[in-house]
Amino acid sequence: MTDKGMVTIRRMGVGHTAHPTKPPPHPINLYPEQPNRYSIMSLSDTAADIRSMKMRGAGKIAREAAAALRSFALENANLPFDSFKTAMKDAADTLLATRPTAVSLPNAVRITLRGLGSAASTADAVEDIRRRADAFIGKAEAALDIIGEITASRIKDGDTVLTHCNSKAALAGILRAKEQGKDIRVIATEVRPWN
Repeated sequence: MTDKGMVTIRRMGVGHTAHPTKPPPHPINLYPEQPNRYSIMSLSDTAADIRSMKMRGAGKIAREAAAALRSFALENANLPFDSFKTAMKDAADTLLATRPTAVSLPNAVRITLRGLGSAASTADAVEDIRRRADAFIGKAEAALDIIGEITASRIKDGDTVLTHCNSKAALAGILRAKEQGKDIRVIATEVRPWN
């Protein structure tokens, strides 16, 4: 951290100065078709979409898993506490079994359910899960905006960007660069299985 509250990030010998707490000018909307995207799917639908690869991208999978756990907790808020804890653990296992290679999924589940063991009641656990899921989703979205801003600052007018896989982080940088008026070309080498 520098004396002005800025962080210098170095990668492959190139320096970039970023404001870690200063948000970008406006958030990047990566999901314009889904304005309420984190509260509409059940846990079983979320698990099915992750398993079938209808839902892709490590970050998106993690955010959707946190939201599904939050919704599941709210739907089961009337269960006795021991039954609630068992149901939440089963829900976590269901999500974790969907895609072993989704690197952020275990983090989302662990962070969202972190307070389950220390809660005193179902009501306390539901509130803790709701709060943790909201925080996880918010931080993940904020990280995408920051990554997009930093990435866009590295993209120059006329560049060709090569991206692989289904990365919302890469897309955030590309979209931000386009918003900044940069004329760029994008090559995506991996779009299977459906696009």
